[in-house]
Amino acid sequence: MKFKVGDRVRVRRDLLPGKRYGNLLFQSGMNKPEEQNITFIDDRDRTYVTDEGYWMSEEMLEPIEKERE
Repeated sequence: MKFKVGDRVRVRRDLLPGKRYGNLLFQSGMNKPEEQNITFIDDRDRTYVTDEGYWMSEEMLEPIEKERE
């Protein structure tokens, strides 16, 4: 899986409500806020849960590059 618990991710801006990405349906509002944290990973279904309570597929997310210190 691409992400791990604690990763900060961005919901892709080009997602369309009502369309499937991976094995999940993207619904309006799932991109608010745009940046979210991964809090749980379901390896069996290959899905992630964010701190906003949304189940997201890997196809719905993109990494946020960590700022260099």
